[in-house]
Amino acid sequence: MTDTFLAGYYGMRNSGDDALLAVTAWGARHFLRAEKLVASAARLPVLPGLDGVRGLYRCGNEARDHSRLVRMERRLCSFIGGLTTRRVIFGGGSVFHTHGDLRDKITLMRCAAARGHVALGVGIGPFRDSRAEKTCAELLKRLSFVGVRDEESLGIARAIAPDANVEKTFDLAPLLGDALAVAPPAPGAPRRGIGIALCKDELESDRDERIVERVAQAILRLPSWIAYEVVLIDFNGHDSHGDAPLHRRLAERLRNLIPIRHLPYDPNPANVLRAISGLDAIVAMRLHAAVFGFLADTPTTLLSYHPKCDGWARDIGLSSKMVHDCEDLDPAALASSIESAIHGGARPTLSRQMARDAALLNWTYAKDLAA
Repeated sequence: MTDTFLAGYYGMRNSGDDALLAVTAWGARHFLRAEKLVASAARLPVLPGLDGVRGLYRCGNEARDHSRLVRMERRLCSFIGGLTTRRVIFGGGSVFHTHGDLRDKITLMRCAAARGHVALGVGIGPFRDSRAEKTCAELLKRLSFVGVRDEESLGIARAIAPDANVEKTFDLAPLLGDALAVAPPAPGAPRRGIGIALCKDELESDRDERIVERVAQAILRLPSWIAYEVVLIDFNGHDSHGDAPLHRRLAERLRNLIPIRHLPYDPNPANVLRAISGLDAIVAMRLHAAVFGFLADTPTTLLSYHPKCDGWARDIGLSSKMVHDCEDLDPAALASSIESAIHGGARPTLSRQMARDAALLNWTYAKDLAA
């Protein structure tokens, strides 16, 4: 029998979710003494911390194949996996918002052999509809513990499931250094370039074109001693929903104007973190690009497209001047924020050590339950 089932948006060629999987596997072993682990993915990133973790699914390429047959296979494998599992850990991410997915999570816990299932460092909502909200309330009540990463999620959880065991903890990502033995950034280490990590609009609106053009305008407003190199970072390597197409458009827009480096998706989040630690600053639309910027002590300007982005900024004490609404992005204001970041202004008030301590609370609560 498998002792621990790791459930999340894993194996989808996303650096943020790769980091959450690495930390969840590390925490399950380190704090809960888990030995036999499976994860909700077909192909797992090859990382030292994932040695011995088995991908549960048997068919489909996570980056390309989303056929109905593959979705059915994954659902069936999850249920069978639950029948042979003692504990389920929902590890990180914005994973509680859609009725069908929430219902599958409840079924998974029903199939598992014992109680003691937990959700750690997760985001809750916004819900797709009222049915999703009711299903989430049922899920929260069934979990032995829920650690939420932001105040908004805590408010939602306590409103819809006041009797559930929910506490404000933190995102799991600050534990990446522990999970993958990544040293903290060295003070005074050389840095070069302005990083940019954009995020594709899954609704297929015209937002992508507007973002690319306005970010380009902002970069071109910067003095040459700041914008001497732009580094485009693909956090998501998904064939359909990945970041590369947006970054290629931005590179074309800036071609012959500013030197460009384009870093493709890297399945090792430790490498991504190291790359960001070598930047002068980063413009992050991907939430975990902003998280990695924080962990790397790299000045970060956040392009918010979702409430979770605003929640992160508030939780780390990032000035509102460094957060820009994607729907109303002003190139001049963005350029001003980048320049301010380079000059060392408007840094987060939360320290990296405080973030790590808050992230560890997820495992402290889970360990106490398992004792």
